[in-house]
Amino acid sequence: MELYLFFETLVFAAIIVLVLFILRTLLITISLKEIYRKRYVDLQNQLNVEIQKKQIINQRFTLIDSLSKSLQERIFKIMEELILFQKFIFEKHN
Repeated sequence: MELYLFFETLVFAAIIVLVLFILRTLLITISLKEIYRKRYVDLQNQLNVEIQKKQIINQRFTLIDSLSKSLQERIFKIMEELILFQKFIFEKHN
């Protein structure tokens, strides 16, 4: 009878320890979930900021590209006018 009581107490203690481990794991899981939820929100905010920066950079790049093309066209027109002017000068001298 005493051996039966010992094993019964041992099983009861094992169940209590198991329940305590389950509760500990549950609490750790809940706290980790909250921590990683905050990290996710922070990362999502950083992603949104980086997306906005990328859009601004793309807009600036497009502007610079269009300005570069415009400048090249103007230089080409000026060169064309200079060549025509030189041609006109040489024709007058001849």
